[in-house]
Amino acid sequence: MTTKRTWIEVASTAVLATAISLLALLPALTKLGSAWGGGDMLSAYVNIENWGLFGFTTGNRFGYPLGMNQNLFPSIDITQNSFAALIGWITGNPFIGINLLLFLSFPLVAVLAYCSIRLTGLRGPLAVALAVAFTMIPFHFARGLGHVSLATMYGAVTAVILAQMVGSGRMKNMLFPHTDTPVKIRITNYSILVALVITTAWSGVYYAAFGLLLMAAAWLWQLATTRADTLINLIPIIAVAVVAVTGFIPSLLALQVDPPYASLGERLPYESVIFAGVLAIAILAAPISRLGGPFVTYNTEVNQAFGNAPQYENTTLSNYGTWITLAAIVFIAVALLTRYRSRLGLLSMLLITTLLFFIPWGLNYVFAALVTPQIRAWNRLLPVLLLLIVLMAATIFANMKVRNIKITHTYPVLAIAIVILGITAVESAWPFSTPYRQGAQDGAQIIQVSRDYTTAIDQQLPQNCGILQLPHQVYPESGPTRDFNDYEHFWNSIIDSNKSWSYGAVKNTNAGSWLSALPQVPNSEDVDLLAQAGFCGIHLDTRAFGATAKQRIVANLTERYGPPTVTASTYQDSIPNWFFFTTDPQARTQDPVTWSPELVNYFFAPAITTEQVDLSTRTVAPRGSKDDLTWWWTIAPEAVFTLHPLDPRVPLTEITGGIRIPRCQNESEAQVTLTLGSGETLIMTANPKTTTEFSIPVKDPSMAENTLVVSTDLVGCTPADASFSQYVQLINLNAS
Repeated sequence: MTTKRTWIEVASTAVLATAISLLALLPALTKLGSAWGGGDMLSAYVNIENWGLFGFTTGNRFGYPLGMNQNLFPSIDITQNSFAALIGWITGNPFIGINLLLFLSFPLVAVLAYCSIRLTGLRGPLAVALAVAFTMIPFHFARGLGHVSLATMYGAVTAVILAQMVGSGRMKNMLFPHTDTPVKIRITNYSILVALVITTAWSGVYYAAFGLLLMAAAWLWQLATTRADTLINLIPIIAVAVVAVTGFIPSLLALQVDPPYASLGERLPYESVIFAGVLAIAILAAPISRLGGPFVTYNTEVNQAFGNAPQYENTTLSNYGTWITLAAIVFIAVALLTRYRSRLGLLSMLLITTLLFFIPWGLNYVFAALVTPQIRAWNRLLPVLLLLIVLMAATIFANMKVRNIKITHTYPVLAIAIVILGITAVESAWPFSTPYRQGAQDGAQIIQVSRDYTTAIDQQLPQNCGILQLPHQVYPESGPTRDFNDYEHFWNSIIDSNKSWSYGAVKNTNAGSWLSALPQVPNSEDVDLLAQAGFCGIHLDTRAFGATAKQRIVANLTERYGPPTVTASTYQDSIPNWFFFTTDPQARTQDPVTWSPELVNYFFAPAITTEQVDLSTRTVAPRGSKDDLTWWWTIAPEAVFTLHPLDPRVPLTEITGGIRIPRCQNESEAQVTLTLGSGETLIMTANPKTTTEFSIPVKDPSMAENTLVVSTDLVGCTPADASFSQYVQLINLNAS
């Protein structure tokens, strides 16, 4: 009877979670086979297109001609990617897998949360209602239109379950049951543990890290309170760590075989402060109520209170709690003054640990400084924090039930459960119907535009050829430029597999170096070389430019290659912002193995970087470009450029370019010294009106990394339209 009742409650949890989530997701589910959003969500769709059995496949459909290798970024979103890729393989649709994953994550998280609540001793309608209420937190919905892997949340719940089992002593019975335990039960227990370990370890690096921290805290609690089964309780911790490391194998191999020449994503420990959680936001219900009266006032007051806060990841809508979690906090605070506060030790330990890593300047900073700063967005602990609050409330209610308090009787509990579900439906799920409807509508609209646009290109150029996508946008994490969001270049390449698209080559790698060296608009010499490498056209997205720049760039390309042969508008108006220019109708994709020495020299020219993680020590401003002109401004009396040879066939032999000094300077000329790390030095005189060109031959060409130091005695000045002092301008700097 108990088993039957449990299955009924599990099924009820899944059904209720599905039904309530439909209040938000149903408008989007009518467009299941289309994109539900751009930006990070579009990147997730592309991830699935490239997912293999245990890592990302490589090819040059994205990042042509040298391809895109996503394995270079350590990632263990294996459960999410595998499920979505399987659905994509079955349906032949790149969007259904991710969309279905997000939808199914609601009943899955609810069932797992119910299991976690059951470990507190609470069962019945209230356990079901609390599990469903937790599932509908804003983190789940709001993250779902961006970081889908984070939004699924099931990895966070399994992490908490494992910590509960470690800290409560249940792990021994699961791993080493009594000798008279039936084989079927043993197998079931082992299967559950394996599933929990794999899900925690392979559902994202954040959830794996959170799981290890929570289990470590639970292990310390068990050690301090009972000192029993110490070694046994280490088994799941070690298992999660080992499985997580195993998931990184494709990335580790890729980094060995094709190492980047500069950092792919260096972090500072201080970023763990910037991206820590905001407790004041986490304890409040999200200001999203669609009801009138006092709820309107609440929405306004909360939005105004945090409206002036820095707009980082940790202050967005996804970081709020719900009315149910807020009520749970109040319930816990009151109950702590009563006799019903027993059995909260382990959960209190887990909650304190979570809070110490969640808040700014907590253990998160210590972790970043001593272990690794790569785990920086500690606000993503929010699902764990809110689940622990729900578990503490459930424990207190279970204690009350043991004492047979009237409020724990059948009808009061049923009434409370109905109220919780009603509030959850109206205040947590329903408000998200609008963003999901809008996201799906916008996604379907731009997908149709992309289909029409790429179909027209394929009709004109039926062969597989390369398409250069402008403006250049580094991959990944370029950030938005005006109305041009991150990853927007993927709209066409994910739809059209008949062409090979330039966007997607990973930054700071051999594959992406030539793209980073391109000016705003490649000159005719560049385009001719690209044609030899198989590029037949240029796709221009003008959302990244202002009106004047758009007109100038379109006019430039039109003058050289004729009017655009295909245009489209991503907005629901007739003003085009996509332009396709045919540059060589005969071009076809080429294997880099067949390239001429001229192409090898072009695509593998030594890279030039100025990257410094700490802004306080940066000596060079970000590169600027207009048409086929590029420049760097040094922002210190001495600035350093790093020169990275990429291929043994193209050693570093020469540095060329031009220099100027700023117009805001009173001096008519100044002395500038250029010094290579290998010893070559050139002293020049620069002025603000004309470019003084230079060439520095390298005496002993080699594959060794080199540096270019630019120094001057000139006092820097800050122009009216700049935010930093300027010293020397380096124009069309090139290494060969």
